[in-house]
This record gives sequence, structure tokens and C-alpha cells, in this order.
Amino acid sequence: NGSIIANCGAPLEDIHPFVVTGCGHTAIANVIAFSGKNGALTAVGQSEDFILVEGDAPLSLTVTGCRAANYHASHPITVKNPKARIAVTSSIDKTWNLYEFHQSGN
Repeated sequence: NGSIIANCGAPLEDIHPFVVTGCGHTAIANVIAFSGKNGALTAVGQSEDFILVEGDAPLSLTVTGCRAANYHASHPITVKNPKARIAVTSSIDKTWNLYEFHQSGN
């Protein structure tokens, strides 16, 4: 639970509030992730996405009740692992719309 501010670094495509890789299970609940200007940091002002899922091992990810804002991608989750099993429920995207996503994995 909590907030994550991800807006430092460059280029933009390297900024991700969460990076999920490896194997096993990750559960994320009730997290608000956003990017914005911060006087104490060299800020880009946005992130590429909310979550990047990468690797080649089977893994599982559940996301519930989260809100993602100020990300650049068209979807809050970028999936580069075809074996990942992902369930996103009751979450909100950058346009304040309900976001649900499921991937069964190979």
C-alpha cells in the first residue's frame, strides 16, 4: 500500500514505477503511482508505464485497486514476458477509466 513517484532518469522509456521479472508471484494492492515535477530531483514529469513485466520464466502477477497516472504508454502495463500470468482488477488508468487486464501465459 502507498504511493510511488517514478519520474527520474532518461530516456523516458527506461522509467517504470514497477519492474517485475524472474519467477514466483508478485501481488500489488492499493498503490498510486504517478509522475510529476519535483524540485528536489531532475524530473522527466512522467513514466513510460505503470508496470513493466519482463523475462522469460513463468511468473504470476496480481494487481488490485491501483491507480496509474502520468504514464506515456497507451496501456499501464507493458508485457515483454509471454509466460507471465497476469490479473489486473479494479484499477484505474491515466484517463481515470476502470482498467482490467488478464493474460494466461504460455
